[in-house]
Amino acid sequence: MNDIYSLLNINSDVIQDYPLLANRVVDHQIEKVINRNTSKLKEIEERMLIDKGIDISQQSIEEIINKVQKYSLQKDYSLDNWNNRELRIISYYMMKLRNNSEDYYFALKLLDKGWRNIFFNGLVFYLMSSWNSIEAEYREETSQLIINKLQEYSGNNKRYKLFKNNANLFEKNGPIRLAALLMSRDIKLIDAPTILGFKNSSFKQSYYSDVIIRYIENKKIRNLEFIEEVFDNHNLDRTKKLVFVNLVERENIIGDELRRSIFCKFINRILGDVTLATTWAPFAGATEEDAKKLKRAKKLVYMWFAQQVIEVFFEVCVQDKDRKKFWLKYVNNLSGFKIVGSTATKRVLQNDSRISGMFLKHFIETNQYSSLTSALILFIKNKMIVEFSDTGALYVYNQTHDKVKLITTKRKFGINSIKDLKIPSMDLLIESDYWNGLYYNEQGRMTHQGDWQSRLSNWMNKIVLSNNNIHSSFYDTQDDELFKETPLIKEDI
Repeated sequence: MNDIYSLLNINSDVIQDYPLLANRVVDHQIEKVINRNTSKLKEIEERMLIDKGIDISQQSIEEIINKVQKYSLQKDYSLDNWNNRELRIISYYMMKLRNNSEDYYFALKLLDKGWRNIFFNGLVFYLMSSWNSIEAEYREETSQLIINKLQEYSGNNKRYKLFKNNANLFEKNGPIRLAALLMSRDIKLIDAPTILGFKNSSFKQSYYSDVIIRYIENKKIRNLEFIEEVFDNHNLDRTKKLVFVNLVERENIIGDELRRSIFCKFINRILGDVTLATTWAPFAGATEEDAKKLKRAKKLVYMWFAQQVIEVFFEVCVQDKDRKKFWLKYVNNLSGFKIVGSTATKRVLQNDSRISGMFLKHFIETNQYSSLTSALILFIKNKMIVEFSDTGALYVYNQTHDKVKLITTKRKFGINSIKDLKIPSMDLLIESDYWNGLYYNEQGRMTHQGDWQSRLSNWMNKIVLSNNNIHSSFYDTQDDELFKETPLIKEDI
């Protein structure tokens, strides 16, 4: 009986050897070319994913985060519950798991178990973007996972090979190492991201904060144009404040008054009013040491500016070298100052380049438009000391006195007149007694007659600056409350 092959007139031997015939069509060399091209296509895919990141809706992100929290609670580490896309999204959005350590470490373990090299992109992006805004233990654990996987990596992706060759840059002191590397290779600071294969636009990321701080500090850079260019490309509050902390210390040691004046204006433009504590307020994640440095920087800059204000007042509002010289000795002890005067006085002061517009927040305008009488108010410990531009007496008020409230209370309008700051019937600040010698009052008035400098210096040392005076200015109290260790901001999900 004829079989089907005979009926259809087909050679059965050809059909049976068909797989072998296929091998003749695609020989080993062609197979190698196909495999090589496949690898290239995969590398292109990975490079595109690195540069482009992932495009995903907020709703999808939240769904995956909720899923992590669900399985974390169940302690279910099975990879059957996850696909590669979900794990890849987790690698980019670890920040959203910071509020719960169990969820965070659960996600890290998932990525470890289901690892694909494409996860380098998400984890490195997350780490570089949030280096100083995540808890140290989270950063170290995430860094260690990246470093471990880089040690195992044996592929040809150029970006991943750069990561592997510079794996120590993901360690705790990585930014410090990168700063040193830039200096040793004479690479521009703005080009720091290229060491890891990133574009310069990545320079804005949190990771480069300590790179910038250390680079400027170690190279002792004082060029304000260079520093401003850096801040144009990296605008993090933490970076700017810690850079200025170091620069303020350096300028204070150098002691160039003209340079300090220029530097004050520069900081004022970049940070804001240098005399306000809030301008120097600790950033999120600031340590106790950071807070102390910021407080000292604020005090130094405030002292520099107060010195300029005292000089201008006693040169412009009233020409009195003796009083200027006297109060400049106590500029280190100042915790606050104010200038009170008319609109005409304000305009005169604005024309002085040393303080120009920087003093305006400390100027209290009287209701007398053209009066040329003005007052300089100095706060030292618990005393408010008032010097006037006209001849006569200075006045000292305790911090609790109603005259102090006239100056420190915020008001919609100015005070009526300079005369409101005087009480002519007040007791003398220093009284002389034939039998008992000099008697120093806590508050009072004093004329600038005779050897007033010696008498006032003795009063300052005995009453104000003495260790027995345990009181502090309300300005100092405000600073103490502000300059503290500041916790990181919790992620809002």
